[in-house]
Amino acid sequence: MAQDRPGDRATLEAAMAGVHGVFSVQAGVLGATPVPYDAEIARGRLIADVALAAGAAHLVFSSVAGAPRAGGVRAFEPKLRVEHQLRRIRAPATILRPASFMDDYADPSSGLGSGTLATPLAAGVLASGPGLT
Repeated sequence: MAQDRPGDRATLEAAMAGVHGVFSVQAGVLGATPVPYDAEIARGRLIADVALAAGAAHLVFSSVAGAPRAGGVRAFEPKLRVEHQLRRIRAPATILRPASFMDDYADPSSGLGSGTLATPLAAGVLASGPGLT
């Protein structure tokens, strides 16, 4: 397991040398430490490019539920852009689209400790993108 530093191609290349597979999940704007929109896309694309160049037999990318309909939803669209990159470069990949992670609920803002389950998304956020109802 390796954690990259944003934009550090050399660290990624060293970490991926000789690996069979890569699992890629990037923090985004909704993360505990928010990552800007363009930075999330750049990081995901870089990981895909380096994995392919390193000869990884397979890349598993953790995207987000609803990614194909994410156009215009800033919290989700970066994942869609990385999916497009995987297809464009024809990387051998599996795309997972989880709705959330257990770790999301460890954050005190989820309200779980008080007996109320909350999410970081405002009501109707998924219905705000083009083609969504």
